[in-house]
Amino acid sequence: MRLKRAPMTTCAKPADRAELLARVKSGCRIVALTLELAAAKHASARDVDHRSRSCAPTIGLFEEQLPKAIETARRYGHSLSVVMADIDCFQEDQ
Repeated sequence: MRLKRAPMTTCAKPADRAELLARVKSGCRIVALTLELAAAKHASARDVDHRSRSCAPTIGLFEEQLPKAIETARRYGHSLSVVMADIDCFQEDQ
C-alpha cells in the first residue's frame, strides 16, 4: 500500500521592511563581534607566550615547547641545544 502525499501548504508572513533590515543589521553585528572576539583571543594568547615590551618568549612557552623539541630530537636522532638568557633589564623601565 502506497502512502499518499499531503498537499503542500505555505503560510507566508507579510514582510516588514524595517524588521528585515533590523534582523540583517543585528546579524552583521553578531558576525563583527565574533570576529573581534576571535582576534582578541588570538592577541591574548600571543601576550601570554611573549613579553609585551621585548617580545621575548616567556618561561611558560619555553616549558611548553621544550618537551616537544626533546621528543622531536629523539625521534630523528638529532642533538638538541638550549640557550637561556635572563633579560631582567627590561623591567627597569617599568
